[in-house]
Amino acid sequence: MLKYGFIGGGRMASAMIGALLAAGHAPDSIAVSDRSDAVLARHGEAGVHTFSDNRKVCGAEYIFLAVKPQHLDAVLEEIAGCADGKTVVSIVAGVRTKRIRAALGGAACVVRVMPNTPLLVGSGAVAVAFGDASDEVRKEVRELFASRGEVVEAEEDALDAVTALSGSGPAYFYRIADVLARAASEHGLDYDTALKLSVQTMTGAAEMIRSTGKTPDELIRDVSSPGGTTLAALGEFDRMGLDGVLKSGVDAAWKRSLELSGDR
Repeated sequence: MLKYGFIGGGRMASAMIGALLAAGHAPDSIAVSDRSDAVLARHGEAGVHTFSDNRKVCGAEYIFLAVKPQHLDAVLEEIAGCADGKTVVSIVAGVRTKRIRAALGGAACVVRVMPNTPLLVGSGAVAVAFGDASDEVRKEVRELFASRGEVVEAEEDALDAVTALSGSGPAYFYRIADVLARAASEHGLDYDTALKLSVQTMTGAAEMIRSTGKTPDELIRDVSSPGGTTLAALGEFDRMGLDGVLKSGVDAAWKRSLELSGDR
């Protein structure tokens, strides 16, 4: 019997299917539909059911919408009427649950998830708006995504802020890692070595926040010595307005998310 059905077999769906298989779920309890024969062939190698018809996935208890936003309306029109009584989990960016509910009508509940791309390597940051989902659904969805990263619960109105922070956030840190590495490469390090050090420093600093219980300000003080190199750098960041630049970026992403969702 099908339990999990994925409409769209791209990278995020692949990460979730991989998590289900790793957790011991039988391949024949999972189905995926996609327009690409190559995508279906790849999933078929794992033993899961594959379909080109999205409606055949609706036999599953949980239906995951994992398509691009511009394709969602066509998908919802196609599966309307065959998703009655099912739990629908949407990872489609910028589309509110009320729009999905209106199109499907008979779905038992609609859960909206905002993951980010590090989900692909098991280090995702995932926010879930459960709405009126049952305790059983909450447990099921949490367990799936917790196997691939950190899961937090959020109200749907806060998901635009989540999009601006963790949804788009990987790109911010990629940019920072590159800028720092390029700066160091101007002072004697080759770029590849500098990038390794930059990435590991970011990873270690994140783990310090996670594991020590200290605030970012406390950790900054721990690494700063009077008259030392760290304070020299921080002083220049202040002079150039780094805090304001980063805040403006998050603000811009939040506003754009509102525009894309039709709320502004």
